Amino acid sequence: MAMVFSVRETLNKMRHTDPDLRYMALSDLKNELKVGLKPRKGEKEMIQRYLFDLLDDPTSDVQGMAMQCLPLFITEAASVSLATEAVSKLCKFLGPETAPETDEMMSDSDAQFGGRRSKHSVAFLLLKSTLDGLPVKGNVTMAVVETLAKYLMSIRLSDSSDPKLRGIIVDSLELLRDMLTKFQSPMAQFYDDIAQELLGMIDEEQTIRRKAAACMAALSTVCSPELLTTILKSVLIDPLSNQTMSADKLSNKIQYIGAITKSSAHKMEPEHLSIAMDVIFSSMADLDSDDLDFFEACLLTLESIAAKNPSEFLKKLDPALELLMRCAKYDPNYMDGGDDVDDDNNDDDESMFDEDSDNGLVYESDDDDMSWKVRRAALRCVRTIVSSRMMPVDVLYNTLGALLLSRLREREENVRVDLYGTFADLLKEGGYANKKREVAGDRMVDATDFADQSSENGEKIDNIVLQIREAAPRLASTVKKDLAGKPGKAALSTIRVLQELASIDPEHMAG
Repeated sequence: MAMVFSVRETLNKMRHTDPDLRYMALSDLKNELKVGLKPRKGEKEMIQRYLFDLLDDPTSDVQGMAMQCLPLFITEAASVSLATEAVSKLCKFLGPETAPETDEMMSDSDAQFGGRRSKHSVAFLLLKSTLDGLPVKGNVTMAVVETLAKYLMSIRLSDSSDPKLRGIIVDSLELLRDMLTKFQSPMAQFYDDIAQELLGMIDEEQTIRRKAAACMAALSTVCSPELLTTILKSVLIDPLSNQTMSADKLSNKIQYIGAITKSSAHKMEPEHLSIAMDVIFSSMADLDSDDLDFFEACLLTLESIAAKNPSEFLKKLDPALELLMRCAKYDPNYMDGGDDVDDDNNDDDESMFDEDSDNGLVYESDDDDMSWKVRRAALRCVRTIVSSRMMPVDVLYNTLGALLLSRLREREENVRVDLYGTFADLLKEGGYANKKREVAGDRMVDATDFADQSSENGEKIDNIVLQIREAAPRLASTVKKDLAGKPGKAALSTIRVLQELASIDPEHMAG
């Protein structure tokens, strides 16, 4: 016969001197809360008080189990007043008085081997778990979110002059992002204040700035278009026109704009997108700088604009393609006399991919070389252009096809994965156009299937198939090396390339 759960008996065990009994009592309480335990009023207060006491338990296992129970109790059984009281206590634990001397937080695995978390770490984990467990709506949800938001606004997140506050700010920003993402209704009243706090962090150290940029991305998704316009115009876009701005400050602002465009480029005004792209083009006119993170951030911003607002990106297509072509080849540690693309009169395509074909190439060894991130970001933007169908298929092949062929010597596997993926998408577009032409009986393909600028006729598509047929031996020879090597992401990516080649030109691929 199953034992009947008794709240009183469980409370007594939670106060027992034997840590095993305390642990088992908490485990039983957790299981009952999961299935809908509804304690009586007096019992609720005692459960919450005992759980807070056990957060300081000398036994790490008991402390950990109490940390699992408290968020469940707040979200499943607590009244509005108790939930507000609990979150207020946790906010005090989160504050500077209980912050650790370092920004490092003890992991769960460390705690399992006898370590004990600081009050600050406990409060952060409990608040995060509570937010995860709360429903989107409800009185308890409203009380918890408002209490926590008011506290976060009161500690002045943008003031990190005290080194001890930095760990608090990082954790607080993570909580703020969770609330902005999940609880739009109760958070709406704080949007203006949050925007001012986040804008004050543009020039903070990298860890804080990244968290703040993530919060700004979440805020831009849910805030009104008017607030987003104010943020971009008065604090981000206008200062970008300042020619005397330092490279570091410019990089920081681009990081913010990149975060916003990734989530909300479709909400941005055309003039803001235009200015942002112009700043990126001018900032990357010279790639001699070693600020690779800045280059990558700029390219990721372009990718976001291309994905979220292709019509505006199309207005800047020519300078964008010119930049992407340069960045896709950006490799300071690779020195070659010329472009990788074969001359028209070169009849020995496959010789470029023989085992000894790299004899004339020189690589500067540099274990810290991160230039591949720039090349990868450029290829990802190219892939977005291809998949968005903002250009006619024949134009895609005439411009981007040559670029991709020129990068078949790419030495970094991380970049080759995106190179092959982009190639496969481009081949897919060509194959789709060819199939549509065949189905239509050589009639003109419906222009609605592609960009609005032009229609695809049979002659253009025949030319595409011819280009694919000419490039197939070279492409197949290159991907064969990845297939023959050790298994990896690049090897898997080659399979899709071969599939697309076979679907377009099965007879020649079979031969």
